[in-house]
Amino acid sequence: MLEAIITAKQDRKVGLAPVTTLKNMRAKAAKIINDENTRHRALGQSGAAIAIPSASTFNRIWNDLPADDRAIVINGKVEAARLFRGGKGVSRPRACLDLTEYDETRVPMFLFDEKLGVPLGRPWLTWYIDVYSTAPVGIYVGFENPSDLTIASALRHCCLPKAYVAREYPTIVNRYAPAGVPRHVVFDNGLAQWGGTIEQLAFDLDMSISYTRPRTPWFKARVEGMFEVLNKTLLRELPGFVLAKDMHEYDPTIHGCIGLRHFLYILHAWLVDVFMQEPQGLFMQSPAMLWEEGTRDHAPSFLPRSQDLDLLFGIKRMGRLDHRGVRFANLRYHSAELQTLRRRHGDKLTVEVKVDPSNLAVIHARLPNTNSGWVRAEATLLPYAEKLSLHRHQLNQKNARELFGEVSAANLCRAHERLHELIAESLPTALSIRSNSLIARALGIGTQHIFNNLNHDGELSSLSGPFAGEPLNPLGGRANDTQPGSTHRIQDVPAGPPRKRVRRTFDGDHSMSGVEP
Repeated sequence: MLEAIITAKQDRKVGLAPVTTLKNMRAKAAKIINDENTRHRALGQSGAAIAIPSASTFNRIWNDLPADDRAIVINGKVEAARLFRGGKGVSRPRACLDLTEYDETRVPMFLFDEKLGVPLGRPWLTWYIDVYSTAPVGIYVGFENPSDLTIASALRHCCLPKAYVAREYPTIVNRYAPAGVPRHVVFDNGLAQWGGTIEQLAFDLDMSISYTRPRTPWFKARVEGMFEVLNKTLLRELPGFVLAKDMHEYDPTIHGCIGLRHFLYILHAWLVDVFMQEPQGLFMQSPAMLWEEGTRDHAPSFLPRSQDLDLLFGIKRMGRLDHRGVRFANLRYHSAELQTLRRRHGDKLTVEVKVDPSNLAVIHARLPNTNSGWVRAEATLLPYAEKLSLHRHQLNQKNARELFGEVSAANLCRAHERLHELIAESLPTALSIRSNSLIARALGIGTQHIFNNLNHDGELSSLSGPFAGEPLNPLGGRANDTQPGSTHRIQDVPAGPPRKRVRRTFDGDHSMSGVEP
């Protein structure tokens, strides 16, 4: 029994079947005893044979062992951790933004291209939830996989005021008040959360961070519960919602019709005018009331106007500095300040790089593990890198190697044009949800091209990326200024013939209603 417990505890593989069962342990014990009796008889030793314990004796000895150890053997480590989970006690924060929880999930709903009407798939939803008021303070919605890009984009939305809501969505009655720099954030134990970007953000924003243990969602009950609230009170009523069970008369890829900007408008209206105003809990206080109460004595802090937002919320990577400038992702960046850095510290240096992943035109570099300031540098291939996302650039590099044999400036431009033509040919045909989701990610469909344009006052300037020249409000609203020079807009893709939508009907028996089937 002890051997089975030790084996189960040392098993590093998560999610497998239990180590053994009581029946197998009793059979193994009986075999050991029979082998021992056989050895005694072969040696001619006298004395009675060792008796095999009965089932009741075996069960009595087993039940005397600690219950959590028995659960690890019978149920596995993951299920045992769930069965014997415990709370952390009452640790209610004293004010808003004292404790914020982060999480991400795929929204159980299909979004559609706003121009062509083809389904793009299920987007990712990332947000920060203030534990004191249960209000979402930072949001990211898009097709970018969970990474430090989505974490930083949602945190940027969290730290800035939400003045754009009143201006862009005039039909929303109430004010979106939750905003400010969080004082403590609880993250998942994922790979992206352990990267250098999060540590740098925590240092720059003077906030503390902590991580939950793997597969323990009950330690972030507030943010985990918000996903269920969103599904039950909003998403399940919208066209395109993905049902848990397959229903032949309903297909979310056919019945859905909501684009990303439409979804953002619906999400903001639900958050500000519905969820934030509904009384909750034992004392029947709404999240808006709790936010007002929690910020009365501890007002939220915001970023100084002198802070460069693109630098602060950029993702952190490593690069190489030599006489040709900083090399990052096979692109070169140069400035006079970099030459000064080389003359002082060496001709070839390894540097830390901060870059806005939605625009590779500019990076900031500095020496690692120092308190030196960041040096700004522009791309030498600026016409190519302007408004180019990091993911799109990585796709261009892959295509340049496969199609032209090497990654050079000319081949990158050729691969970029080839990928643009391929997207223009593939998206209107709606090949599959998988391919459409990959195309949506390559186009940059997500709130990083919306909320990254917020200024320190929370006002929204012109949108970028696939939404360049479009207003945030899809129903009209305030028209934003057109941003020239964008090469990644959805409207660049030719519309072509509209996709034919086949309405599926449920072939049931109508004889009871007197209608001919």
